[in-house]
Amino acid sequence: MRGGKFHDAGSLVPALRKEREERGTLGLGSVVIFALNLWSRFRIDEASKIPFLLSVVGVIVVGFGGWLGGKMVYVKGMAVEAVEILAKKQQGVDSQARQSGRRAA
Repeated sequence: MRGGKFHDAGSLVPALRKEREERGTLGLGSVVIFALNLWSRFRIDEASKIPFLLSVVGVIVVGFGGWLGGKMVYVKGMAVEAVEILAKKQQGVDSQARQSGRRAA
């Protein structure tokens, strides 16, 4: 919603688009890995190591996604307050651009 109460953080911080997409892909990938893990536990022989390996891979993917989220918040500054500050700055830039456009006209 533009001008509403809720903001899309991606539209406010376009520099973090790649990190957000990677984290989303990792999150969705972990769901797929754990779904395959559950399926394999019912369909594959009990002596198979595949369910265990899927569990290990799933935990690694979730851990990496969490690390990437922490990096976005603590290193890149994608916190709630930071997004609100960037939104206010962007609104200020937009209003200045409109005012300078009116002056030129």
